[in-house]
Amino acid sequence: MAIGEGIEAIRDNKRIYISFGSLPVDTQQAIDLFDALKNNTSLQTLDLSGCRIRGLQAFEAMAKCLHTNKTLTELNLENNQMNEEGARLLCDALDENDTLIALHLELNPISADIKDSILTKTMLNTQPPALKRGLPKISRNDPSMTSLTLSDSDVAEFDKTFQILAEELKSNTVLKEFYLSNCKMDDHDANVVADMLRFNKSITKLDMSRNSIGSRGGKELADALLDNVTLTSMNLASNKIGHVVADFITMLKTNNSLKEIDLTDNGIPYRNWSAFERAIQLNHDSVQLKEAYYTTLDNDPNELIIDLGYAALEKPGWIKHCADLLCKPLCINTHVKRVNFANCKIGDEGCEYLATVISKNSAIDDLNLPNNAITSAGCMILGNALASNQTLTDINLANNSIDSSGCQGFLNSLEINNSLVSLNLDNNNVSADIEEEIRRMLTLNLQPVELKQALPLITSNSTSVEELDFTKEHGERYHTADSAALLGRALRDNRSVVTLILEGQTIGPQGAMHLADALCTNKNLKYLNIADNSIQDKGAIAIANMLKVNIALISINLESNSIHDEAGQALCKAFHINNKLTDMKIRRNKLSPDIIVEIEKQCHVNTQPASLKQLQPRLRGKDNTLASIDFSSYDGARYYDDEAVKLLTDDMKEVNSIINLNLSNNTFGSAGAAAIAEVVHNNSSITELELANCKIGDDGAKALADALRVNTTITKVNLEGCNIGNEGLAAIVECLQQENDSVQELHLGKRLYDLDPELRQGLADALEMNAQPKRFKEWEPKLYENNPQLTELNFSDMRWNEKLNDVSAQILSNALKKNDYITTLNISNNKITSVGAGHLANMLRLNKALTEISMNNNKIQDTGARAIIRSLEQNDTLRHFHCNNNDISSGVGTELQNAMMLNTVPNMLKNVVNRLKANDSELTRLPFCGANKPNKFDNFAVNVLCECLKNNTVVQYIDLSYNNIGRFGAQDLAMLLRTNQVIDTLILDGNRIEAQGGQSLVAALKGNITLQRLSLVDCDVPKEVMEGIEAVLKINTVVEEPKTGQKRPKPYDNSPAQQFKSIEYYDDLDKDILADAMQASSMGVSADYAIKTHRMPVTARW
Repeated sequence: MAIGEGIEAIRDNKRIYISFGSLPVDTQQAIDLFDALKNNTSLQTLDLSGCRIRGLQAFEAMAKCLHTNKTLTELNLENNQMNEEGARLLCDALDENDTLIALHLELNPISADIKDSILTKTMLNTQPPALKRGLPKISRNDPSMTSLTLSDSDVAEFDKTFQILAEELKSNTVLKEFYLSNCKMDDHDANVVADMLRFNKSITKLDMSRNSIGSRGGKELADALLDNVTLTSMNLASNKIGHVVADFITMLKTNNSLKEIDLTDNGIPYRNWSAFERAIQLNHDSVQLKEAYYTTLDNDPNELIIDLGYAALEKPGWIKHCADLLCKPLCINTHVKRVNFANCKIGDEGCEYLATVISKNSAIDDLNLPNNAITSAGCMILGNALASNQTLTDINLANNSIDSSGCQGFLNSLEINNSLVSLNLDNNNVSADIEEEIRRMLTLNLQPVELKQALPLITSNSTSVEELDFTKEHGERYHTADSAALLGRALRDNRSVVTLILEGQTIGPQGAMHLADALCTNKNLKYLNIADNSIQDKGAIAIANMLKVNIALISINLESNSIHDEAGQALCKAFHINNKLTDMKIRRNKLSPDIIVEIEKQCHVNTQPASLKQLQPRLRGKDNTLASIDFSSYDGARYYDDEAVKLLTDDMKEVNSIINLNLSNNTFGSAGAAAIAEVVHNNSSITELELANCKIGDDGAKALADALRVNTTITKVNLEGCNIGNEGLAAIVECLQQENDSVQELHLGKRLYDLDPELRQGLADALEMNAQPKRFKEWEPKLYENNPQLTELNFSDMRWNEKLNDVSAQILSNALKKNDYITTLNISNNKITSVGAGHLANMLRLNKALTEISMNNNKIQDTGARAIIRSLEQNDTLRHFHCNNNDISSGVGTELQNAMMLNTVPNMLKNVVNRLKANDSELTRLPFCGANKPNKFDNFAVNVLCECLKNNTVVQYIDLSYNNIGRFGAQDLAMLLRTNQVIDTLILDGNRIEAQGGQSLVAALKGNITLQRLSLVDCDVPKEVMEGIEAVLKINTVVEEPKTGQKRPKPYDNSPAQQFKSIEYYDDLDKDILADAMQASSMGVSADYAIKTHRMPVTARW
């Protein structure tokens, strides 16, 4: 639409929307357009975006238009040439315009601040008129803006503006009344108001009734009012606050400004109404009264004073009002100590209320009531109430109207009351006699209550009083010299009190003298404790003089009393006469150490058993005829405790004749054991130490163990029933294992079986070692050193009383299990039985060094020999075992010899010997190649193999290549091949068969029809011998008759004629061996066995 047409359309007043978007509009056209718009009543939206409107005159015309136009709601001025001055004109015009709610100013050269102000005003056009008019005034703190009413509007419709308003009110100091009734406010809105109230210092009246504020919003408002001191009236009626009324009650404890608050129609529980109403009412009272009420009601341990001094208000009913508020909570309060009603004009009426508090309260100790118009009647009421109170210590009734008659109530109550020590009646009409009587009774109350109560019982010799404990913990009042004087007079003839405790009091020297004077005649008191009383030397000397005549005291505590040496010496001298006192605590004074030690020693002397007292002269006289001390049974009612043992051992240190020391069945503990250990450490005569059924425990055991490290005479120690655990036993075992070699018996009784098994075994081993011969014990540690220089052990020449036994064999075996160098062991001529042989057998299963053992002339018998035999199944190093004269039967001896014979062969043969002898059908091959193996076949091993194969009909394949077989081994194999008709393969490569061995094999093959393969590679066999072997083997492979045309002889059958009829078959054997074999055959012994035994390399004789 053209500009002219648009202006005409505006004047026609028929269009509601006109757009000139992007059409250039000059200044005059703009003026005409806005002039036409002044009186328009239909146009609602005008789009002038991109029209490049400029010039101050154009924007002045626009501002004037907006002052009068009441229909335009949206104006688009985007992308024009509006400057700051034009924008200000527009902003001012909006103050009078109530309809424009959308104004677009993008892409105009104006500042952000002016733009925000313009947009804010357009936004306000959407808000209630009161808010629109009031917000700017509130923002600039306009003095005329003292009240703002937004009632009956919907806060949700202007939520953002409402938050702006609340933010402005935080700093506003003018607004007094704020009405928000029926604004549909919820908890969120209440939170906004609450946040404002925390900062606002001007609003005194706030109406938020008839909204939807719930418990959360109510709680926020209550919390906010804790910080607000200006709001005096608040209306929250007809909301949904409910149980949050408790938060308002709590808030009102500290808020003193809020006088009115309406919470009706909020669903508040009935039980909370009275407390809420009371809280509001208290805000109408004085702050002092309110604080006093909550102090008593809360019973806070940090609130100790109620101060209403000078708080009286000259209005009717004030005293009763205070009583209604304070009396009931004060009766049960347990923390308030001081109540001040000075100058409150409470009169006799107030005394009646206070009397109830005095008779029921158990905490108040100070009541201040001066200048209160109290008469004798009120004083009588207070005095009578004191009879039921035991906590009040001070009452001030100065400057009242009390005469002597009014004091009778106090005089009567003080006969019972023990707490009141101060009653101020200055400036009253009380006679001097009555004041003096009151002072006397108050002075008696200055004494500790327990003493005041006990004195009648002590004087009457009541049997219910045996112990008087007047320590500090029983009260805050100290016993003084006057207290001691009263006690002394009462105790002088008392026959019931046994214990008197005055520790931590202030009786001083004079008080000690009073007590000492009384105890010179008292014959019943046994225990006296006057520690920490500053009795000083004067008091201590009085006590010392008393002890010279007193025959009852057995314990006295004089610690921390500033006593010096002069008084200490007097106490020492008292012991020269007194033999009853067994305990005097004297430390923490100003005494020299010598005097303290002497006094304590004298006490110990008085506690000693009679037997020790009788022995002391002999010990101190160094009587060398004293050989035994036996205090194993108790002396009367006194056992030997730590101190008695200490006294005994102190006197024993220089006596060297005692052989037996027996202190069993006593009560000493680790300290006593330590004293005994000190004697043991230096003594060279004691051989037996008996300490059974004492209480030495682990610490005592450790002390004794340390002493036994250097003692060389004690052989027997009895520690049964001494409560020794693993820790103590470990110390003893370590001592016996490492240093002590004299103790051979150590008894721990049944307790031993509850201790660590390893420690038990260690103890047994150590004791067994100590019982061994000295020479053996000297050698035992060396065995564990694994010294390569030590290769031989010889214990065959032990003296008759130092022979090795089975335990020795066990110890020796344990050491040799891990020894890698000892090869020869000679333990002949000892007392080793089958048990010791068993230990040796267990050792042989692990030892890989021993090659020879000699144990002739022992008693191992068949059982021990069999154990050795079984051990050889796992041992392959032992070559010689000599056991002559050991009661071994011939059968077991043969088994032992055979076992030893097997022990020289390689393991691969040893592992199959039994299977070979049993003709195991699965064992057809013997792969005994020795290549890369440490244990190779030698001639003897071949001899054993042939013996095993003698009757074997299963093995067909034998590989003995690369072993250490020589011509004698080849001859044994040749003898086997003469009889064996099963073996078809024999491999001997890499051995030292040589010519003679090869010839023996050739001769044997002439009678063998089964061997088809004989390998002799690298065996140093001459060519002609190898050709002979090959020729014979060809015959075996074609199964032909011998070349001579004769049949081969049968396998020899132990008949000399049969075996040697073809002597050429044996021409490869050594002639001497052959001759022996022929002779043995003629005697009925097989020739092959005779040949084997001719060069047997093993010795196993019995």
